[in-house]
Amino acid sequence: MPELPEVEIIVRQLNKVLRGMVIERVEVLREKSFKGEIKELVGRKIKKVGRKSKMMVMEFMELKKVVLIHLKMTGQLIYIDSRLRGNDEEEMRIVGGHPTADWVNELPSKHTRVIIYFKNGSRLFFNDMRAFGWMKIGDVPRLPPDVVDKEFTLQLFKELVSGSKRAIKLVLMDQKKIGGVGNIYANDGLFLAKIDPKKMASSLDNNEIERLHKAIKKVINKGILLAGKYQNYFLVYGREGEKCKKCKGKIEKFKLSGRGTYWCPNCQMG
Repeated sequence: MPELPEVEIIVRQLNKVLRGMVIERVEVLREKSFKGEIKELVGRKIKKVGRKSKMMVMEFMELKKVVLIHLKMTGQLIYIDSRLRGNDEEEMRIVGGHPTADWVNELPSKHTRVIIYFKNGSRLFFNDMRAFGWMKIGDVPRLPPDVVDKEFTLQLFKELVSGSKRAIKLVLMDQKKIGGVGNIYANDGLFLAKIDPKKMASSLDNNEIERLHKAIKKVINKGILLAGKYQNYFLVYGREGEKCKKCKGKIEKFKLSGRGTYWCPNCQMG
């Protein structure tokens, strides 16, 4: 599943090309993948493409409503501009989300759920193999600060942590409290902060809370910086049975509320 850094990368790329674009029509190939009245978007000029938590937010001129896009497990956004440029036809693609052959193959494919056509001839494809993702017209969501926002202060984090008796990893991944931390970055952030994922949140001391606040910001920002290549730098996530990069012990995996959880018992036992 694309997490905050991966969503941020595709948002920055799409914002560069979609600002000022006018929607000509919207084709919905799977009804459940799109919610809202299509006619509200026809003729609208895009003001900006932004992000809130792991959702993309498409804003428009003279329209209070926005288009919200959540890629979930296997969603993709693929922008294609194949207009003629002089005597040569050049196709420009911007791709993001779950990587499959659809990133490079001819579209639409059997996984294409929605197509947005722009007046300049370019198109934006929303593909989703397992069809858990969605696009919908709605209001700007009211959500907690993302971990990369300046509003996500150490004091705010302390209040969230000290008031919960759940495992700290579950608190980190609670999108109603903290925006944008998914399974990958929760695992790696906890490892970097040397904290047991199962530890009760309210039992963390001030030093642990401060370390974790810094660590979560660090791994998320590193994911953004690496532009989709963070999988080559996982600290513990997906590395079951491999050597710990710090102590050379063995990375282990267990389930916590149904989610695969990776950690180094030597470094994180605390």
